[in-house]
Amino acid sequence: MIILSEYKASLRKSAGTEYLRKMEEAARLLGIEVINYDRGNIESLQETLYNNQNLKERVKVFWLGFVPKYEEYELVYEILKKNDLELINKPSEYSKSEYFDQFYPFIKEYTIESEITTNLMEAKEAVNRLGYPVFLKGTIQSLKKYGWDNCVAYSEEELEAVFEKLNREKDFSLGKIVIRQFTKFRYNEIAGNGIPRAHEYRFFVLNQKIIDYSFYWNGTNPFKLSALDLERLKIIVLEIAKRINVPFISVDLGETLEDGWKVIEIGDGQFSDIRNISPFKMWNTILRS
Repeated sequence: MIILSEYKASLRKSAGTEYLRKMEEAARLLGIEVINYDRGNIESLQETLYNNQNLKERVKVFWLGFVPKYEEYELVYEILKKNDLELINKPSEYSKSEYFDQFYPFIKEYTIESEITTNLMEAKEAVNRLGYPVFLKGTIQSLKKYGWDNCVAYSEEELEAVFEKLNREKDFSLGKIVIRQFTKFRYNEIAGNGIPRAHEYRFFVLNQKIIDYSFYWNGTNPFKLSALDLERLKIIVLEIAKRINVPFISVDLGETLEDGWKVIEIGDGQFSDIRNISPFKMWNTILRS
């Protein structure tokens, strides 16, 4: 097992870079081989691999970093492959688990009704079928970090405003905007950005086996997850993993007020925050798997 890490001390300080630092540090302390990758500098990666001829061949590589564009993922995958190394998820598996329009058919039965649109007219037609209010997100992510007003539309005017904001954030949308039926989730409090801290969990699945899970939000879990509900969630997660058939994924599920547990989305496990799971525990579990 090898970690391809984007962390470097010169990166701008943020919650994301601190997360990468802790994950890389834990991997090194456990004796896991770490290759540092200067994001976007392919020549640097090639040089690093050339200078590390002692790397074990045909071992799986886990990318520790921020969500890359598909083209970069594919390029890094091919460079590693030329050196007899292979990312845990192939490029097609990366996109199938990271892009909403690709994974939605696999989770449709277990998630909130959604439609994928490419322009404002399609979005308005989708809302005519789903009804207001609606939740909007890009095929990669929503504008949740900017507040609730950048995610939910209660009128055509708000739909146009949020749609245009998402459309400008090409790294979030990739030209596709997801319109989701608005669903109320059980929550304990409202975060500072106006987002409800819902009763939500993130599961990690490696080769069709659940390796760990965590309360989605950082900090103490104010909810009680019954043993029965946990087993129900595990059954759903394993069914999703079977359907999507990608080696390493994350699955997020939340408890709605009216319709029980719903899958919110899935992601490539390499780029999914492990939340409240210890980095040492996560890497150890992967090592043993």
